[in-house]
Amino acid sequence: MQTTKATENANKEKDLKDHDTRFARMEKEIADQHNAEVVALKKKIDTLEANLGQIKLKNKTDENKLREEYKKADRLYSENLNAYDAEMKDKTRQKETANQEFEQTHHELTLLQDEHKQRLEERKKRNELLAIMKRKSDEQAKQMNLLVKAAEWVQAHWRGLLARREMEKARKGKKKKKKK
Repeated sequence: MQTTKATENANKEKDLKDHDTRFARMEKEIADQHNAEVVALKKKIDTLEANLGQIKLKNKTDENKLREEYKKADRLYSENLNAYDAEMKDKTRQKETANQEFEQTHHELTLLQDEHKQRLEERKKRNELLAIMKRKSDEQAKQMNLLVKAAEWVQAHWRGLLARREMEKARKGKKKKKKK
């Protein structure tokens, strides 16, 4: 039994040494594999960091370009906006000036229309007065004509009467002379 225990112990120690050796080998393999993976990953990390550096540099230059373009676009936008505002102010001033001119002209036109109406009324009254005066003048002329004709008739008859009287006197005077 003792031999068996010693053998068993020896077997156990041998198994332990085999296990330790196998474990050491596996540990070494794992460590080598780990180191190989670390080296590969470090290379990959270095490559990726180099790419990242290049991308960052490219992005930085692109960002600077974009910022400059943004500043230019913003400046152009501001200039255009200010130009538009100035143009709109100018157009508004022109519109206000045109509206004032329109109001003034409209007021003047209203005054002229009122004056025209007054003058038309005055002309109408003047024409009515002229018509009345013409009618009166025509009536007076008619009356004068009638008086002139009456005076002519009276004068003609008066002269005719005088002429007949004279002729009568002259006839009577001849008869008297003839009788004598």
